[in-house]
Amino acid sequence: LSKNISGKNFDFSYIELISNKITKDLKDKKMQLFWESKENGMSENRTIRFDYGNGKFLIPVGIHPAWFYSNITKLRIDFDNIESGTEFEIKKIEFLKLDLNRKK
Repeated sequence: LSKNISGKNFDFSYIELISNKITKDLKDKKMQLFWESKENGMSENRTIRFDYGNGKFLIPVGIHPAWFYSNITKLRIDFDNIESGTEFEIKKIEFLKLDLNRKK
């Protein structure tokens, strides 16, 4: 990350990836988001797993207590069973806060 973020300030991470492979070939592939913080290194017990789908992810990171109570310094995305030579590029990444005062 270009700067550290306080996990309590963000409920979601929005990530868009593009790949050199066809999306339908990746649709059911599993992914895992790891984070490192000032308090803790990366660990299997501080992750969120999800499917690749269409390459656009709204990840509810705030549901994980280790996110909420951390100062995040790095992110890592792991891919399960991805064909050799598959490349990914982060097209967009944003951190979002749930607006509890939003009017209908």
